[in-house]
Amino acid sequence: MIVAASAPAKVILVGEHAIMYGGTAIVMAINKRLKVTVRRVAESQAESQDDQAEANRRMTPSEFKQSHPELQPTKAMVAFMANYFGMEVRELKIESDIPQGAGLGSSAALSVAISAALLGRIDHDRLAQAAWLGDHFFHGAPSGLDTDGSLYGGLRVKRGKGKSQSLNLQIEESILIVDTGITHSTVAVNQAIREKWAHNQAGL
Repeated sequence: MIVAASAPAKVILVGEHAIMYGGTAIVMAINKRLKVTVRRVAESQAESQDDQAEANRRMTPSEFKQSHPELQPTKAMVAFMANYFGMEVRELKIESDIPQGAGLGSSAALSVAISAALLGRIDHDRLAQAAWLGDHFFHGAPSGLDTDGSLYGGLRVKRGKGKSQSLNLQIEESILIVDTGITHSTVAVNQAIREKWAHNQAGL
């Protein structure tokens, strides 16, 4: 079956790192999108049924990456998600106008779009959990804010590990987002902040 799904980029207006430590953050979807087209096959219809497929489903993201070093990160994430949900992706096409490494949620949009393509029309809460799993593959321990912003759209507010909520706020002025072309690793930035947080806490 060939399925297509798309998801928007996001921008975090406030609290991008505070949310990781129990603070509050606000996210907003923006008009940049990522679209995936996949040809998926349920494993019951796939040609091969072996112990490796079952072992893959039991793997954590880090274990899956270690077991499949030959896969490029995006393809590894898609393969992990497909295995986790008992499917096989035989064709994958990604079209995106979201800059990568710019803090606009390209990996979150991919996680949301892949989850929707694999799982179809399920309720948003289950889709949010699936999308979080995909983003977890990339970033280790995401707050869920990025994928919620991409999945639900509009403005969302989230505090710590709680569920995000729609924020009924009218923004009358335009928000200008400029891509400097400078890219950053979310994992590296988060790790640096964790180290500073731990150092500061130790000094209190």
